[in-house]
Amino acid sequence: MAAGRRRFPACLGSDTKRTDALVGMGVCLLHLDRAQTALDSFEKVLTTDGDNETALFGKAVALQLTGKLHEAAGVYRRTLERNPNSEDALVNLISIGIARKDYETIRENSERLLQLRPYSQAAVEGLATCAFASGDYEAAAKFCAKLVEFTPDS
Repeated sequence: MAAGRRRFPACLGSDTKRTDALVGMGVCLLHLDRAQTALDSFEKVLTTDGDNETALFGKAVALQLTGKLHEAAGVYRRTLERNPNSEDALVNLISIGIARKDYETIRENSERLLQLRPYSQAAVEGLATCAFASGDYEAAAKFCAKLVEFTPDS
């Protein structure tokens, strides 16, 4: 990964408008736990190509990793406007909802994810979280049993 990161600047030096190289650099930086620097790469892409779905999603991930959860959630929602079937965006919105104890966000995105992927562990975990938070322990137990079905070794 580090070798690839060193090659991206060379590509960018030869053509500063290479959005593919900027996106690649951003993804590489995310994998190197350099979310803030990755965010800069994704934002450069989005200034010239606002419809670049990979850069938009990368920006949301970088924002989430830097703790800017409210802003990240907004970018994930924009991603879903462009691609309503983005399971990764839904999973990350559930994660943000759990971190913020925003049970409506968790429930809404968990239910939406279950429509796309009926055996989604993240969606069932989200619904179990909501059930526990509301004191509905019977529903929570059902969701937890479902999780055991999905991942018996876990």
